[in-house]
Amino acid sequence: MRTREILCLFPPIRWLFEHSQAWNLIRNRLSSLVQNALLKEQGLEKFNDTSPKGLDLTKALLRQLVAEIRSDGALPVIVIIPDRKQMDSTFPFSPGEVADMGAGLLDGCDYLQREDYYNRDSHWRASGHLKTAERLVPLVR
Repeated sequence: MRTREILCLFPPIRWLFEHSQAWNLIRNRLSSLVQNALLKEQGLEKFNDTSPKGLDLTKALLRQLVAEIRSDGALPVIVIIPDRKQMDSTFPFSPGEVADMGAGLLDGCDYLQREDYYNRDSHWRASGHLKTAERLVPLVR
């Protein structure tokens, strides 16, 4: 049983998961602490996927993720989400390399526009979600 499932057995904690933004803030901070500790284990101070070590780590993690999803009998689909400011991506694999791993690929650089993002952060507006869903559905059917 996963930790969250165990914690959800307790009604007050389940309520926090379901209704509280405070939980999201706590979870995000805890996640950041864990990520920073893991980066230090790899000899990195902060994640920079353009450094050789960061790029190697990113590739290894993506390969492992795809292999684990495939081992469960599912088709992994990678969705590349471009940076809102430059509308590009630092995704480390070519489409052919993704196909060789046995995964599908949906590159948001091909169809998303700046107008699909909110102005103040990197989240999508409904238009970005709709465009992605329309392209994702045929890949997972």
